Amino acid sequence: MIELAIIAAVAKDGYIGLTKDGKVGFPWPRLEGDLPRFKAITTGHPIIMGRKTYESFPVRPLPDRLNVILSNTAEYSDPGVIVVKSLDAAIEILEHGSFKGVDASKAVIIGGYQPFNEALVSNRLQRIYLTEVHGCYGGDTFFPYFDRSQWQEVKREKHPRGTHSYVDLIKK
Repeated sequence: MIELAIIAAVAKDGYIGLTKDGKVGFPWPRLEGDLPRFKAITTGHPIIMGRKTYESFPVRPLPDRLNVILSNTAEYSDPGVIVVKSLDAAIEILEHGSFKGVDASKAVIIGGYQPFNEALVSNRLQRIYLTEVHGCYGGDTFFPYFDRSQWQEVKREKHPRGTHSYVDLIKK
C-alpha cells in the first residue's frame, strides 16, 4: 500500500494561493528554507497535483519526480508526466506501475485545493507536511478544512527568522 502525504504552505488566514495577472502563486514572499524542504520530501517520489499547480511551475515537469496531474481535460505529452481524472486513479496507477528512478511506495500531493481536499476526505492520507506561514496575506485559494484533532503533531520547527514553522502531522 502506498504511503500518501500532503505537503502545503498555509498562511495564518488559511490561504494557500493567489492568482495574479493570470499566474498562480503564493500570496506571501519567498520563505527561506521552504524550497529545500520541499525538494527533500518530494525528490525521488511521485508528486500529485492539479492542472493549475502544474502549470504554475516555470520549469515543467519538476525534475527527479514522477509528475501526476489530476485533470478532466488536460493532456500533456511531457516525459515523466501522467494525467489522470482522480486521486483514486492516481493511486491505482502508482500501486501497480513500475517507474524508473522513482520510489512509488510514497506519493506526495503538492496542490491545489481539489487534490488536497480529495486526500483529506479519503481514508488513505497518512501524513501532512505543513509550512505554517506566520502572517495573513489574503489570496483566492484556501487550504481545505480538516479536523486537527485526528492528527498527531510529531515535529515542529520554527524558522530562525520567525516567518514560518515546519509542522509534521501523522494520522492518529
